[in-house]
Amino acid sequence: MQAQALDNCIKEIRTDSGISTLNEEDAKRRIILRILSLLGWDIYSSEIKAEHGVGIRRVDYALQVNGRNKVFIEAKNPGEDLDNHQKQLLDYSFQEGVALAILTNGISWWFYLPLKQGAWNDRRFYTLDILAQEEDIVGIFDRLLSRENVGSGKAVQHAESILERRQKEKTFRESLPKAWNRIIKDNEHDSLLVDLLKETTEDVCGFRLEEGDVSEISRFIRSHQEKWLLSSEQEGADSLSTKHSKAKTENQTKSRRSPDRAQQMQIDDRHYKLTYDFEILVNTANWLIDKGNLKSSDCPIDVTRGNKRVLINRKPVHPSGQEFFAPKKLKSGLYIECHASRRSAIEYSKRLLTEYEYDPEMLKVE
Repeated sequence: MQAQALDNCIKEIRTDSGISTLNEEDAKRRIILRILSLLGWDIYSSEIKAEHGVGIRRVDYALQVNGRNKVFIEAKNPGEDLDNHQKQLLDYSFQEGVALAILTNGISWWFYLPLKQGAWNDRRFYTLDILAQEEDIVGIFDRLLSRENVGSGKAVQHAESILERRQKEKTFRESLPKAWNRIIKDNEHDSLLVDLLKETTEDVCGFRLEEGDVSEISRFIRSHQEKWLLSSEQEGADSLSTKHSKAKTENQTKSRRSPDRAQQMQIDDRHYKLTYDFEILVNTANWLIDKGNLKSSDCPIDVTRGNKRVLINRKPVHPSGQEFFAPKKLKSGLYIECHASRRSAIEYSKRLLTEYEYDPEMLKVE
């Protein structure tokens, strides 16, 4: 595959103002065949069968290796809606036992695993848009359509891996409302909610809460439980997904304007850049491991002073049997609970240093 040449080709397509007005034949010649050539296919050989017969019908291109059909490609002009052509392509592919199929108008490339079960959209595992996509388009084309990967079978393996991940993401989204309701209703999770609300309230009000205040937090949670439950799990999933997308966009914009997270930390003479606040805990723990401290025999390690919770353990489980809410694996294979606000992450890290007789003030976070 000619990676640099393909990257240049993609850039040319993006800057071509007339690309959307091409007819189907020009799109095949100027975009589709050019991309296939740069992916290692000999477009003038018998490897690429144009107008390949499937029964009494034809598919635009059949990519063959050693005389066997490996990929079917159905091409349309750049202005055409691809939705109306999925069934036709998948029928062709299923009939011929072709494991990988592509529907494209030159700009949008829809990748399918036709032999999988499910509706058409369930078998479409990836959508690539040359004009809009920001991720590594060259890498995607290489993994899914290069002559080398198609011939070796790796292209289908990559495709199945992407489809499996997509199905897991779908299951995850559908499970979110159920998980939310379980957290709200289940008394076993009450201590986690209390701890989280306690830490955040301390951040907001600026002073440490007393034991009576913690009891007030428990009463607050129980008095509002019914209002927080999702009445329809499916509607809740859609709502959560939409709100999450909006929040993500707003947070990304906010972070570009005025980052509100910690930027870096220092322990003794070692400096770390920070992307997430939980890294304060992870970096501190790994620093101690590098110093020969924090061993498996020390576990469980509790510096949180919370109920039924530990900070570090051999397995990501609290003594109560409750799994860590936000586990991260340390260098030594131990697990650290990263479910904490930034203020708590700093406080726990300092307590951890004190636990091993280091000066907690050697930790500095900016």
